[in-house]
Amino acid sequence: MYVANNSERLISEYQNIVGDTLYEVNIYTGNFNSIGDFDTASLGIFYPPNEIIITNEEKFKAYELSDLSNYERNNLISANNFVKGTIFHELTHYYFMQVIREMQMHEQYVSPEYNNFSIVPRLNYDIGARFIEEGICEYMSIKSQQFIFNKKYYVPKTTDEIFLKDKRQKVFYEYSVAYVRPFINYYGVKKAIQLFVSTKPPTPEQILHPGSFYKQFSFVQGDF
Repeated sequence: MYVANNSERLISEYQNIVGDTLYEVNIYTGNFNSIGDFDTASLGIFYPPNEIIITNEEKFKAYELSDLSNYERNNLISANNFVKGTIFHELTHYYFMQVIREMQMHEQYVSPEYNNFSIVPRLNYDIGARFIEEGICEYMSIKSQQFIFNKKYYVPKTTDEIFLKDKRQKVFYEYSVAYVRPFINYYGVKKAIQLFVSTKPPTPEQILHPGSFYKQFSFVQGDF
């Protein structure tokens, strides 16, 4: 019911934050078991070209509540902010693709790793593209809930950790936010996406050392 009653309002709120228009995006709930291959921990799925599906399973109230204070826990449950955060995360996957399409329509260069597929997989760069995209999506999820970004985030110590399954959640949904946040805060969401996708994604070594990636943009501000 929250999704049915609030999807249009949340799309409007999202558009106000990014200062741009979302085109033809649909949000509804469903059972992921009918979709096929999916991450069982997922609360939402962006299903190209323009569908966002939010799980109708009883997951939200139990999802990572142990990481929150009592006040934040009660606020999330009462306000359905887990659902809102998930919708904003998935809307950002859609918006990410929309920005890429706009750039291609104007014949602006987009690094092929960000086109959601590679004819010849290049693991080092493809994982960097996913890292950047998920970081932006989770940035918008946290921003939608008006939380303060966590200063005690996980930081991988070796490139091997980036590829470990048991570290995936912390690398792609925690460290990635800290990685992209200063850049987004400086340029804004849309401009940051345009800059990110116009060059090759970070390699695993550059994921460990943000400064080595951001120096190509002459960007040195922010706490890395």
